[in-house]
Amino acid sequence: MPDQEIPLQPSAERDLTAAQHLHRLLLPLILILLSGDLLAQPSAQRSQQSSSAYIREIESWHRSRINNLKADNGWLNLAGLFWLNEGKNSFGSDSGNAMVFPQGTIAASAGYFECNGNTVKMVVQNNLDVRVNGAAVKEAVIYAGDSTRPPVVSSGSLR
Repeated sequence: MPDQEIPLQPSAERDLTAAQHLHRLLLPLILILLSGDLLAQPSAQRSQQSSSAYIREIESWHRSRINNLKADNGWLNLAGLFWLNEGKNSFGSDSGNAMVFPQGTIAASAGYFECNGNTVKMVVQNNLDVRVNGAAVKEAVIYAGDSTRPPVVSSGSLR
């Protein structure tokens, strides 16, 4: 076989070919990088929108929490927390009671709570206006072991 001559390309042509190959490799890479940047902008906007929605959700929860705390039956209106002992637990504004309320808010000796196991009965004395869920009572079971919701007991400004 005769030796074939391989034509040599001038060096400028070889460089151009190498540049073209480089161009072919770099152009798609540059386009991918640019498109990624363009795609990131909507993602950043979505992220900012979701952050705004999250902040609104937290602020809404906070307003609701404050309203619940300030409600008539909220924790900020709690006058006192008294643990009941087994048997009779007197209540009123006199300092000799087991549960003492502020002077002028209820009679000195208003009645007693009788704790018997899992049952608490309230007995009102002295014709005092005490209501359980809005109804005037002189005696009422206000807690039993199977109670699902505690009743609202009120007298004057006390609830």
